[in-house]
Amino acid sequence: GGEGDEGGGDMFVRNLTVSAVRVVIATGRRHQIRRHLQGLAHHILGDTTYGKGRINQALRDGYGLPRLCLHSRRLAIQHPNT
Repeated sequence: GGEGDEGGGDMFVRNLTVSAVRVVIATGRRHQIRRHLQGLAHHILGDTTYGKGRINQALRDGYGLPRLCLHSRRLAIQHPNT
């Protein structure tokens, strides 16, 4: 990850082309997940900033995938008054 990035992740689905990972964000810094996964050589599909350009271009051209494939299954935020 980058300077000041905190967090961790576990890979739970992986094959020769893609992986699904669980990532826990510690600080909420901008691009934290993207930078952390880039540092682990697990780029996010569609990420034109931290990802692999040739793969992203092939996804756009072949499948019409125009954006970042980063999705949340669950989101939990601690209320500041608790």
